[in-house]
Amino acid sequence: MVTELKLWIKEEQKKSILEECFFTSPLKIGMPQKNKETLHLILMMASPGVLKGDSFAYDIWCKENSKVLITEQSYTKLFDMGEGTAEKNLNIRLEKGASLFYRPCAVIPFRGSWFDGMTQVELDVPALSQPCLCKCGWTACLVGAMPVGTRTDGSDKYGIF
Repeated sequence: MVTELKLWIKEEQKKSILEECFFTSPLKIGMPQKNKETLHLILMMASPGVLKGDSFAYDIWCKENSKVLITEQSYTKLFDMGEGTAEKNLNIRLEKGASLFYRPCAVIPFRGSWFDGMTQVELDVPALSQPCLCKCGWTACLVGAMPVGTRTDGSDKYGIF
């Protein structure tokens, strides 16, 4: 099953709002909450977990000066997939002055599960006031316009590409 999410957030009158929002089942989005200028979105899955063949495609575009916090409702279970896999592709674009705090819940992998994840982040580099990007145990520093990362556990098996 392919699950898609498209979120475009923009700043309007010093408040961040959803400009575009599209999602497919089993993904749902809770009622957006506005906290001063920051938009808070909660992603919810109406399924028991991730199964063989599941594919997730998330596209998040934070336009100039927008601020958003994206969280999830619950942990994600990765079930036994036999010989198959599941995947998630997360594409994020941050324009000048925009900020995104993406905080997914923990993942619970069951024996025999296999999950491929790809995160691509496009930054308007001159707009960065603090040139750092952090995601789930990752620390990345910007070298020019190219993010280079290492896992905080010291392994070099993974990277930000």
